[in-house]
Amino acid sequence: MNTLLRPERAVVLAVWCVVFLAACEDGAGPPSFECERRAVGSPLPGPVLVPPGTNIFGNYKPYGSSGTGFVATFERGLVVMAHEVTRGEWLEFVETDPTRVCGAPCSAQFPVDSVRWTDALWYANQRSLADGLVPCFDLSGCHGKPGTTLVCADYPGLAVELTCEGWRLPTVLEWEYMARAGDKKPSPCYATDPNYGGWTNWEPCLHQVAWVGATGRQGTQAVATLCPNRWGIYDAIGNVLEYSWDGDPPRELLNTTPRTEFVDAVYPSFERGPLALGASVLQNEDYAHYGYGEGAGPIAPPFDDVITEGPVTPSPYVGFRLVRTAKAADYTSRGLHVPANVLP
Repeated sequence: MNTLLRPERAVVLAVWCVVFLAACEDGAGPPSFECERRAVGSPLPGPVLVPPGTNIFGNYKPYGSSGTGFVATFERGLVVMAHEVTRGEWLEFVETDPTRVCGAPCSAQFPVDSVRWTDALWYANQRSLADGLVPCFDLSGCHGKPGTTLVCADYPGLAVELTCEGWRLPTVLEWEYMARAGDKKPSPCYATDPNYGGWTNWEPCLHQVAWVGATGRQGTQAVATLCPNRWGIYDAIGNVLEYSWDGDPPRELLNTTPRTEFVDAVYPSFERGPLALGASVLQNEDYAHYGYGEGAGPIAPPFDDVITEGPVTPSPYVGFRLVRTAKAADYTSRGLHVPANVLP
């Protein structure tokens, strides 16, 4: 279907635009972020509900596309962890803490880093069970100790339906959708044109929203201590890179003309392995945009090499956050309209 937004979707999205104020605006200059900073050690914010809606991918420079791009629509909405998985949350289920780049004074509220992708899947299953949800990932073909030596015989075979109930890693498209929160610019701190002609007013903006470059020279920082995006999601850009489920969208989609719509799409191509998204304290300011991602080296193809060569040291500065497909109760508990095809 080439319709960008059907009427019933437009109604739902309009409601969310009102609820979340400026969430659907596209500001011309760097925003003036103002928020009450959360003190380290205070309770962490709980998961947030990300509305259904539509985003355009592939028509701006991070994907290297010269075409008009394609459209991805998310009909059910997502429940998203407001912050990256912390060391304290990791150690609730895993005995070994892999963290290597924790800034001082490191605490349980700093993001876990240097995580292996397989361990992120295992952790998602454990979090699902703890919350009374059916796990998404079938890890019966995997062996080894979670947190250190867990490997799987068939990585592409771990694919999940987006209708699964439990916690999971977001797809690349889901991650960028929730990170943008309606922002059409390449970065929350972007102030010029979409051709990356220049950046202005970097530090005042970045100091408020992202542990990256000059703001993160001392290693990772406690989660949710800067300002969130418009949907209440912290550290989407900066602190640690975040694992996705799938790899790059296929190149042929990035140059589709006219724009084609993909509904709740997932692209398990694994051409570079799953991507780690969002930049980190390791990157400088030039990488602080929504389209930045790195190949997640520990499981990059050929997959057999991962098995035969034994455990692979994970990339530093890589962590993750979890999402799950929204259920009817997630809407009713917030007094919101329930989409027609939401999970029961």
